Order: sequence, then structure tokens, then C-alpha cells
Amino acid sequence: MVSAPRCRPGARGLLALLLLLLPLPLAGACRKSCEHPGDLANGKIHITDLLFGSNITFSCDKGFRLVGHDTSQCVIDGTRVTWNHKLPFCEAGCQKPEVQTGSMVNALDEKMWYHVNETLPFKCSPGYQFSSHSQLPATDRCSITCLANGSWTALPVCKKQSTSDVCEMASVKEVNECGVSLERLRTLLEVQKLYLEIKKLELELKSQ
Repeated sequence: MVSAPRCRPGARGLLALLLLLLPLPLAGACRKSCEHPGDLANGKIHITDLLFGSNITFSCDKGFRLVGHDTSQCVIDGTRVTWNHKLPFCEAGCQKPEVQTGSMVNALDEKMWYHVNETLPFKCSPGYQFSSHSQLPATDRCSITCLANGSWTALPVCKKQSTSDVCEMASVKEVNECGVSLERLRTLLEVQKLYLEIKKLELELKSQ
């Protein structure tokens, strides 16, 4: 008769201790589901399954950025199953606005994201002016503000200045290419300057 193998003295106690430290059987956990994570304001939760081991992903609507983890997994936590990451939130932050033939007045203001109510001043490139202020010099500023819904107030539009028959080129080389003499150009520029000063004065009188 073959006798059953015996543990050495003290081994039985160690084996019993190891059994007590083992986690719950995974077979039981596989049949459990995590609770629905809830709603993500200004964003979406992409769910395929809520069972143990499944993953969910998060994304934000346009104009908002995700703060927190973009994924979460249903895992074991003690005697229950739960998501390993908290629900993130979507923060309103407009992306950098683009103004054709224009730029930010302060280059340091340029960044990837902006906060609600943040205001940015813009200026048009040389030879262009804001379409809503066609009577003002092109150096005037126009500001936009970041709204709570993640969008910007109406972006300014820079259009080419109307200079009648004034050559828009300023350098001697460009002037020669335009076929306008320096004396003629000087006269036309003086006329334009006087015209702009008159228009500016008219607007100042109207605002009083």
C-alpha cells in the first residue's frame, strides 16, 4: 500500500496561510459587471461592455479638452469590481484661432488652448485692414473672446486696403515694378494720408 506524501513539519501552516491570502476566484469576478460610469458633460463615453475586464473610452465635444484619463477598465477592488479610473471632465478651452492675413498683437498669447472669457487682440498684416472698420487705418486692433460653449466670438476679417490707384509697394524695387515714379507715389501717399485723417476725424465726431 502506497502511503500519501506528507508535508514537512511547518509546511501545512504555511500552505494554509497562502490560501488565506489568495484573492477571490477570477471565475466569479468574470460574471460581474461594473456600474454605468454616468454621463460626461460636454463629451461622450464610448461603451461596448460593462463586464469585468472591459474598457471604456472618453472624448470631449469640439471646443472642449479632456482633463483626466481617456480610458478606464473594469477591475477587481477587494471583493467588488469597479472602474480603475475616475470619470474625467471636459473643460471649455478654444483652440488657437486663425485669422488670414492677420496675427495676434502679442506673440506670447499664442498657445494651444484658451480659457473662457479670455480675450485676444488681433492686427492685420501690412496692406490689409478689418472689413468692419474699412475707414480706419490697418494698424487698428480687433479683439475676440473665448465663449463658454468653447467657440470664439466672430473672427475678424482682414481685407486688402482700397488705395484707388496708389501703388501698394513701398520699396524702390517694387515701385519700379509697378511703373509709378517716386514723385507720383509721394503725392498719392500724401493724399491717402489726408483722406484717412479726414475719415478718422469724422468717426470721432460721430462718437461724441
